[in-house]
Amino acid sequence: MEKALNQGSELGLSYVIFDLSGVPIIDTMVANHIFNVVDAPELIGIQSILTGARPEIA
Repeated sequence: MEKALNQGSELGLSYVIFDLSGVPIIDTMVANHIFNVVDAPELIGIQSILTGARPEIA
């Protein structure tokens, strides 16, 4: 999360894409952390896009 915020701010990004295609299973703890990571860039004006979630995970 910290790296996404720092790099996004330094590079002046408008959006950041988080790809979950390599994540085999998501429990509630991991899901909570993912939501925090996805929401954080929006605090500094960067739109977050979440992609790659398989149907059974979504």
